[in-house]
Amino acid sequence: MALVPAETRADRGTGIEQHRRTVIECDAALFTSQIQFRHLLSVAESRNQTTDLLRKLRDDVVVGSVGPVCSRALRAAGIVPDVMPHLPNGPSLVQALADYYSMFTPPEEITG
Repeated sequence: MALVPAETRADRGTGIEQHRRTVIECDAALFTSQIQFRHLLSVAESRNQTTDLLRKLRDDVVVGSVGPVCSRALRAAGIVPDVMPHLPNGPSLVQALADYYSMFTPPEEITG
């Protein structure tokens, strides 16, 4: 499973193409604030890749949202979060994602 930081840092020299490929190739994207998601959208818009990004997030990626404010921003873009923790913090979001995946993974694969 690959986790992708939602906020890209093209301005720090990491390269937007690397981030675009990472989002497209990842299994899950966790958003810890609506600002992260809006920034990702603005970067995609500047590269004329908004449609591809939104389609991938809607159809191919498990999307996690830290809480209701972040979830509203995602829903406004047509993305329904698959995962949202009971407590709005990073560790709870990661645990919620692990719980989500455990529902679909046979027990023998979890225990290894």
